[in-house]
Amino acid sequence: MTKEIKFRIPIMNTKGDVWNWRYWGFIDGKFEPRPDLTNFQVLKTGEDQEYTGLKDKNGKESFEKDIVKVTITQTIGDDVEVIGVIEWNEDGYWEFDFPEYGQTMAIYGFVENNDFEIIGNTYENTELIKII
Repeated sequence: MTKEIKFRIPIMNTKGDVWNWRYWGFIDGKFEPRPDLTNFQVLKTGEDQEYTGLKDKNGKESFEKDIVKVTITQTIGDDVEVIGVIEWNEDGYWEFDFPEYGQTMAIYGFVENNDFEIIGNTYENTELIKII
């Protein structure tokens, strides 16, 4: 099985709302070129979001800038649910960024049991950004 190397980019309307996503990269064994976006208003030029290669507990593909809910098991006390954003770490790995706590965690620690759930993204769910 080959890992899909793909990206997505939000296509915005004139109000700045996402009305569609475009995907590009190596998808289903074929190269799909980056879409020509000259006829669209894009939120930020070059704001492509890379696929992490991982799926959440519901089987949804996870991309950079997705907002996730993660349950962290404590050795003492109750489990804690936290909300964070998927980011690329400059050291070369995917991580969950939890701004509320000023912490990050490598995403791969949650892969085995798919212990995370995508609840939105930073473009379409600005109300979730206020939570974190």
